[in-house]
Amino acid sequence: MLFSSSAYLLLTRRRKGGEDIKEYLLQKLGREIIHQENIDPIERGRLWEAEDVYLVLTNPQNGSLNPAFSTWSKKDNSVLSWLYASITEKLVSTVLNLETSKQVWDALQARFSSTSRSRVAFLKRQLQTISQGNRNCLSYIEEAKLFSDQLSAAGKPVDEQDLISYLLSGLKPQFMPFITAFTFATRETELSLDDF
Repeated sequence: MLFSSSAYLLLTRRRKGGEDIKEYLLQKLGREIIHQENIDPIERGRLWEAEDVYLVLTNPQNGSLNPAFSTWSKKDNSVLSWLYASITEKLVSTVLNLETSKQVWDALQARFSSTSRSRVAFLKRQLQTISQGNRNCLSYIEEAKLFSDQLSAAGKPVDEQDLISYLLSGLKPQFMPFITAFTFATRETELSLDDF
């Protein structure tokens, strides 16, 4: 839940001129955006020059305010509106009725984590079994680097020495003298992929 049982929220929202911002958005957008999820974060996120009044009482008896809440809420709702704007119709049910950007992000992460794990396993297997085939060396290295970059983007970076090992394993047989020399050469420092 967004607020503890001892917290109360009073939120009023008006556009300059006094009209309701949700009604303004529906008119401006031709009532094409009906999803409550798309409008509320924008509404709360202080977009379109709206005036807000936030009052969060942590103690109803003395009326003490939490000054950081307003700043946090504006930032969170801006991020929330970006997230809603970037998801497809198919994902709306995944994030329906979630109130914070963290809740939405966590729901999306949970939804796609199994897909991500299988994608990572697929990319690792592709990299481990890559072979040069009929390609030239440059396109072969570029493909291996692409798999490596995709794994890094998925949070599973590939050690550069492992990448070089995969590349050596997949070279054509005509490169066997190079592979042998490279493998058994003594060096003070390891060679990078750029040196390879």
